[in-house]
Amino acid sequence: MNDNFKVNHNVMNRHILLFILPAIIVWIASCGEMDEHYKEFLEGGEKIYPAKADSAKVHPGRHRLQLTWLVLADPKVKRAKVYWNNRKDSIAVEIKKTSSVDTVKVMLNDLDESSYVFEIIAYDDQGHASMVTEVVGSAYGDDYEKSLLLRPILEATTWENRGTARFGSTGPEAIGTQFEYEDEYGTPQTLFVPAEELRARMSSFKEGSAMRHRTVFKPGKLAIDSFYTKWQTITPAIRPEKIPYPKGVWSVIGFSSEEPSNDRQAARLIDGNNKTWWIARYSTNATSYAQGHWVTVDMKSEHDVDGFVILQKEGDRKIKVLELLSSNDKENWESLGNFNLPNTQGVELYFDLPARKSFRYFQLKPLSGHDANQQPGLAEISTFYVE
Repeated sequence: MNDNFKVNHNVMNRHILLFILPAIIVWIASCGEMDEHYKEFLEGGEKIYPAKADSAKVHPGRHRLQLTWLVLADPKVKRAKVYWNNRKDSIAVEIKKTSSVDTVKVMLNDLDESSYVFEIIAYDDQGHASMVTEVVGSAYGDDYEKSLLLRPILEATTWENRGTARFGSTGPEAIGTQFEYEDEYGTPQTLFVPAEELRARMSSFKEGSAMRHRTVFKPGKLAIDSFYTKWQTITPAIRPEKIPYPKGVWSVIGFSSEEPSNDRQAARLIDGNNKTWWIARYSTNATSYAQGHWVTVDMKSEHDVDGFVILQKEGDRKIKVLELLSSNDKENWESLGNFNLPNTQGVELYFDLPARKSFRYFQLKPLSGHDANQQPGLAEISTFYVE
């Protein structure tokens, strides 16, 4: 029995060796490959390599781009090499190192409109290479520019040698709108209006003449070039401008509810900031349209009002039907009508009253929404007059 056990034990050991031996051979081979891969970093059993490119960024442009990266306080770094197109293309960069952190800037021109993967390797004066820093970016051109959409002008008017244009919404990469027009003396003028503005104003405009406009884009905050839509020409209507009243002294004097989280207070309706909103309470003891929503605003004095300016909030909870009421004593209220609000954002909505009304207080009552949420929200509301 012992002899059988010894025989079986020896057989089992041979089987184990048959399984383990190939794994050992593969491991030894792989170690050789790793040593080959990292041999440029090894000398005398110790890693020797300069600091790699840090915080690399791509600044996109028109058939070009700029690479930037930081060289940390490593005096050994003398040069770098940038590869792209699977290392088919490259550029050598000389680096003059100082005692502090330095920024390297490399401009690459005459690039096809495409996305690129860049590899940056730093070298010291002995030829030792750093670890690779990889960064991805794009160069843009005609294809990108053709895809851009003009920011619409919803209304353009001129009156008493002044011009105005009211914008629709635009894309997230738009930075503004360019205008070309003639002033009241026939002199050509240009105007740039940032994308966050909802209207353009020309202090001097030749009545009856045309203006042209185009939208300016940058493909990201780091872009070094601008891109443009085609020009569009419009002729403003000759009629008085609808001028919103300033709201600096206005106050909210009552509301049905407001959302305590994220500062969704009723006062945000008149703070002049399109990015802040009132929302009815939803986080605790959620309200509903059936309960009734309302906000009362005090304009501090009686105003001659020709209509209301309303700005829907971003995202959900937009109001679909809104009733507006007016009063001069906060007790007797007159309904000014129910107004249908489109499902928009970033657009000033002007609602004319059938006739001019004079009042100090107004109240808004959301009656329904554009989605299933029962708590409405709104960005801004104001009154306007026609000059």
